Amino acid sequence: MTTMNKRLSKHQKKQNFVKIYLADDKGNALDHFSGIVLEHNDDFVMMIDLLDFNYDGYVIFRKSDICEIKHSKNEEFFQKILRKENLFRPIINCCQPIKLGEMKDMFKQLKKRNLPIIIERLYDSEDIFQIGPIHSVSKKRVRINYFNARGEFELKPVVSKYKSITFFRVDSTYANLFNKYTKK
Repeated sequence: MTTMNKRLSKHQKKQNFVKIYLADDKGNALDHFSGIVLEHNDDFVMMIDLLDFNYDGYVIFRKSDICEIKHSKNEEFFQKILRKENLFRPIINCCQPIKLGEMKDMFKQLKKRNLPIIIERLYDSEDIFQIGPIHSVSKKRVRINYFNARGEFELKPVVSKYKSITFFRVDSTYANLFNKYTKK
């Protein structure tokens, strides 16, 4: 087992609050997430995403993009606050994660739940942000019924190839509220 797998497994088992930083293959910083590791396999990590002590859904990203896993005194103090304020259990209990597997299989699970998702691509120079419920899933891509910032659906679903997805979010407040008020 690699050092990274051991660290992820340890933090998952102990339900530690961690920060995980992502970088591309050139070492360029992509993003970071703060929360609790729910599960990981050979290819992906799924973690609860916390924003200002509040549950903000969960995020799934490639393990190969991880450049740092941080659990310092700062994260320990954050975790202490979560526990003392009785926020930890409700956060863990409200998450309804999916089973990690191939991208196609994960998106099929999410399509059945009819949840809006957010897909982001941060590789290269063309950043992409896509939001909406899943329209269809195929062997190499997912199609999203994309809605814009005015709550209007695009005429055609937008396409994301699996290999270009940096991460995707599920059950975030942002996506759920936009979806609630989007003109169907």
